[in-house]
Amino acid sequence: MCEATDNAGSKTAGLTQPGRKVKIVIGLLIVLCSLFLSAAGKQNLDVGAIDETAYLSLACEIADETTFWGFPAYYLSGEFDDRYRGPIYLWLLSTFCHRDYEVAGSVRVLNVVIGAAGALLCYVLVSLLAGWTVGAIAGFLVAFSTDVTVYNGIAAAEPLVILICLPTWYFYLRGFEGRHRYWIWALALTGVCYYTKAQAAFLVPAFLLAGVISYKWQFFRMRSLWIGLAAFFIVMLPAFIRNVNAFGTPLYSIPSQELWLDKLDQHHEPGWEQKYGLVQYFQTHSIAEFVERTGDGFSQQIGVISAGILAPSRISGVVGIVSTIIGAVAFLAFLLGLAADSDRKRFTFHLILLAMFVAVFSQRTGIGCYARFYYPIIGMFVLYAGSGFVLGYQALNGALPRTSMRWLAFFCIFVLAFYGLLTARKGVTEAGLAVWRVPSLENTATEHAMRYIESNLPEGQTVYMAPSAVMGSVEWLLDGKYAVKWVPYLQDWEAARGELLETPGGYLLVDEATMQRRDAVLGGFIDVAADGSLELAVDNVPDILKPVWQYGEPAEVIILQIVPPEGD
Repeated sequence: MCEATDNAGSKTAGLTQPGRKVKIVIGLLIVLCSLFLSAAGKQNLDVGAIDETAYLSLACEIADETTFWGFPAYYLSGEFDDRYRGPIYLWLLSTFCHRDYEVAGSVRVLNVVIGAAGALLCYVLVSLLAGWTVGAIAGFLVAFSTDVTVYNGIAAAEPLVILICLPTWYFYLRGFEGRHRYWIWALALTGVCYYTKAQAAFLVPAFLLAGVISYKWQFFRMRSLWIGLAAFFIVMLPAFIRNVNAFGTPLYSIPSQELWLDKLDQHHEPGWEQKYGLVQYFQTHSIAEFVERTGDGFSQQIGVISAGILAPSRISGVVGIVSTIIGAVAFLAFLLGLAADSDRKRFTFHLILLAMFVAVFSQRTGIGCYARFYYPIIGMFVLYAGSGFVLGYQALNGALPRTSMRWLAFFCIFVLAFYGLLTARKGVTEAGLAVWRVPSLENTATEHAMRYIESNLPEGQTVYMAPSAVMGSVEWLLDGKYAVKWVPYLQDWEAARGELLETPGGYLLVDEATMQRRDAVLGGFIDVAADGSLELAVDNVPDILKPVWQYGEPAEVIILQIVPPEGD
């Protein structure tokens, strides 16, 4: 694999190979760490997170519309028209998901288990590639990863993305070792990965380009390449058919258009798909602005990778400082491992992959880039980070006296023990380990808002909200009873007035998150205090809105009814 391994890539040079029992114990430790951190780090947060309630709502919609075995036909027909989330995870959830707040606990338990399986699989696959030491480091990096443990603890597809993409990436690497038949599996699985995370498709052009560079034109004479590509397109065929039926084009991609937004709220504008895109961007921006945007985005990617993927979980403030330091060191180890890879074919493939992902996501400077976007290639990061740590150890062991190495080892053990003890204390005493014990809705703003809506608003009416925890829960738990719409994203109140008047009798629900996203529309009559509470300027409320309810004093949530203006 690199200088840290022997020619077979199965043993780590300079380090003793452990017995089978030790390897099993390491695997069990990785699983236990993943289970603990994933359960303790997120379970105490509300279910109202936008991604989580979106998955739960869509899974319930699938369960309402079709059966488990009927889902393929439902998907192909284009009735499943969500533009962001892949169908595999939702199909799985639909088997037991229903509109009950407590069901989120069961989903979280499922995700915690899938996440632990992903960490264990990483340990096994990287060990096969680069030896047990690198594999153990890689497995622990995934088990402890800040971003990974967060998504392991909520209802989201990310743990499944890692579990499917890791063997896909592994098969590509085995193919570049000369076992070309593995490319058939790699390309077929890439199609499966697409149904969990669309950017997994980047693996195909990166593989083709690396193949041409590595093998020149002989690459196109390899039977495995063409069989693999055929398998990929066969697996992708349902997606092409669904996209044509749902969106009118086989290669429909909303996320690719979002890359060219300057700020996130622009995709709430009416007809934004026609207003923003690659061509439209260069019609309104200069080359200098593009270069500046790309530079800013590139620097952000370093933080995303080091603090999101390679840094361990930070479930308390003091632990966060240690986590940041470990993440920075791990990122340097990653760079060292990448630079030291002696297998040119594999190095080329990884370098192209890294360049593609960084170049694409550097354009998300205005709307945010997250570590989860890199999950399809997480194996690459932990493989090279593990190799870099081993190389660093070998270099220091040869350069420093034995006494200095002992002190360095003592310091590293102390830092890791300090991190581990604080993390364990926080997890056990404050967050708890019962991930299935979802916080109750009782006596929360969300619960009271939903109770008021159900008691006073006739079914079929419209409820206007903006993306927030309250909106997520209302959309999921009350889905089908009401038409839930976003507050219009327009420049001021007068521009939004006409759209709201189209649904007289409906409700406008406002919380702090609504004001953060729609201040231009609602800021003329609602203020947000420093503590996040809402202050309604009664004298400035427009004539088509009537305050009917609020939760808390000062208010956490305000509901206004849309009424026809006097004289109509």
